[in-house]
Amino acid sequence: MLATGRVFFAAGLVTEYLGEGITAEVSVRCAPGSVREVAEAIAARPEARSVEVATGSLDVFAELGMSSEKQLLDLVDAVVGRLKGSTSVRPCCSTC
Repeated sequence: MLATGRVFFAAGLVTEYLGEGITAEVSVRCAPGSVREVAEAIAARPEARSVEVATGSLDVFAELGMSSEKQLLDLVDAVVGRLKGSTSVRPCCSTC
């Protein structure tokens, strides 16, 4: 499969190891009917690297890149946690 080009490997350095900030995985539970609105609002943020929508107990998953833990706290508490339709936020990062 490697020879056909259908499978390939990619590698990247996580920003924490480069001393360029932190990467956080943030999961959000949304009120019914608000998943798209919450996902699009997060995706519009400059810190957003990727945003996915899922089914289950958590609705939106985002990878966010920030310069500091303070920026993470501000983003989770003052922005994502207060989005219309966001009912709970769970951040997770390797340095927190």
